[in-house]
Amino acid sequence: MAELASAYGGIEKFHAEQKEISDEAEKAWSSDVVSIGRVLRSHLYVEYYLNRYLETKLNIKRDQLKELTFHQKNQKLKKRKNELKALAVSIGRINQVRNRMSHNLNSMVNNEDAEYFKSVDQFKPYYFVLKASIDESDPVRIYEAYCQFIAQKIMEALNPKQNFINNVMKAISRDVVDVYRGRLPPLSETETETC
Repeated sequence: MAELASAYGGIEKFHAEQKEISDEAEKAWSSDVVSIGRVLRSHLYVEYYLNRYLETKLNIKRDQLKELTFHQKNQKLKKRKNELKALAVSIGRINQVRNRMSHNLNSMVNNEDAEYFKSVDQFKPYYFVLKASIDESDPVRIYEAYCQFIAQKIMEALNPKQNFINNVMKAISRDVVDVYRGRLPPLSETETETC
């Protein structure tokens, strides 16, 4: 014990150093595992649908997909002409956030990330509807919502009837606007019952 105290310049200094080491380890261990899990789940959710898209639309074999990183999969999306190409940059940002958190225990989805996702033009109408039901001050929740949006866009791209659905929705939207502006009369009660 005397040698230990001598090496550290006193037993108090030894205890202080051990406490510092222990505190650092506890801080690293006490990371926000719930938020880390939410980000990882969201990233995996996007990757699941990205894999389905690459396999179905770009004819990449499942065995080939297993060998690719998320970044490489997104690059394949970026390089080929397809309906999701415009979202490839933001899909890359999803991956950057997850990678940043994977390699730094103190990293988290931040307000800059949340603002980036909210600024993506295709996401704005989706977010406008969604924001009334989520905590806008939680950047992780914005990340989750954006990942859900991307997965939805991929599912839409995989749906062979999506073009028909889009055309019906546009027609309905035009009719609603026309009724609102008085260019069409509203449906009567009997007409709404038959719809």
